[in-house]
Amino acid sequence: RCPYTPSAPHLTAPTVDRCPLLTMDDVRTRCTIAATEALLKMGQSAEHVEAFLQSHYQFGTLAEAETAFANAKDASTNTSVTEALSLCKTVLAECLNCLAVVKRWVQLHVPQIEDGNNFGVQIQYEVTKSLTERAKELKTLLDELHKYPSERVALLKDVVPTASATSTNTTGHSESKGGEKDETKDTSSTSNEETVTTPSPLDDSVAAVAALDARWYYHTYYVLMECCTVQYTMIDVVAKNREKIEFPKGKSSSMYSM
Repeated sequence: RCPYTPSAPHLTAPTVDRCPLLTMDDVRTRCTIAATEALLKMGQSAEHVEAFLQSHYQFGTLAEAETAFANAKDASTNTSVTEALSLCKTVLAECLNCLAVVKRWVQLHVPQIEDGNNFGVQIQYEVTKSLTERAKELKTLLDELHKYPSERVALLKDVVPTASATSTNTTGHSESKGGEKDETKDTSSTSNEETVTTPSPLDDSVAAVAALDARWYYHTYYVLMECCTVQYTMIDVVAKNREKIEFPKGKSSSMYSM
């Protein structure tokens, strides 16, 4: 007998207040509700993204976008790209959470391992595999989105005016004589100066920023389209295979008893 088990004479089991414990059937029920809500949320998200795609992306070609961005009066920011990036991050994060919820629901309906009648189990495996692969793809897209600000700021220094501020603090003392007593006073003064440097950007510098913005503009379009595709596809896969996912060995089978 292992001396570290609760039945060892020198150890006593801790006193625990008795409370009803969740059964795995309770957990499966909760996960079924959560998965249903997640699938609904994915559908609503995809519809919202489709509406954004229709309203936000107005340029017909990459060249049109690049020309418009190059002629913009203020190159310090590009709201067409930043707004799309913000939505990409939100939608991707929400979609990844929903896929994780659905994946857990499928995995918790995998039955007891036994011989024969495993067609439903194979469907569960394929759905889980698809959920995992799609989530991996979306996670990669999400991780890449942070590159835009760093790439853009490296090009902006030759295009956008920059300001620098300097502060000078001068200290000294003065003496006065001839009165009842000599006096010495400390004096100090501070001067602030701001310098604005306005570069004369080369055409190539402006073109480089515009090209970067155009590339990311269409990259966000691709990301949002891909996210929509994943959401609609997984909703469809679950809808077509829901019965096999929840009852892989048939509704009359006792799947989870051990």
